[in-house]
Amino acid sequence: MSTAVTDLKFGQIPDLVGTRLQGEWFRVADDRREMFDTATYTDENVRTFVPSIYPDQLIEGFHLVGMLDHLTNQILRTDGHSTTGWNYGINRVRFITPVTANDRIRLNLTVQDVRPKGDGYVLTFDCVIDHSASERPAFTAEWLVYWLPARGQ
Repeated sequence: MSTAVTDLKFGQIPDLVGTRLQGEWFRVADDRREMFDTATYTDENVRTFVPSIYPDQLIEGFHLVGMLDHLTNQILRTDGHSTTGWNYGINRVRFITPVTANDRIRLNLTVQDVRPKGDGYVLTFDCVIDHSASERPAFTAEWLVYWLPARGQ
């Protein structure tokens, strides 16, 4: 399994089908977890979770899903000028092993499909997030991203 594809040009996107990539181990810092709760207003929910039934410093599932872009960007990047991407959808998300702040996680990404759409491509990624303290993954998801040529390309 490869560790990174960088400087990818827009015309090379269809060649990605079947590419398997693995990221480096990553830790979610607790102060970032708290900022996510503030940014998404979940800290102001009328009904909040009961901390006593959850692990300390739990990273909520939707926070983990929100990190897919960052984790993917560490291992699959365009050259920065030829392509722009948009989230297009997410399917079959499953949370398997709880993640807390400072746990080590890592993305395993497989490019399942690339389909032309308009001037760009919809890429389907099979995402498996490893949890270093478990044989089972933290979560899995099928993520769709719409990549378009950057303006002026």
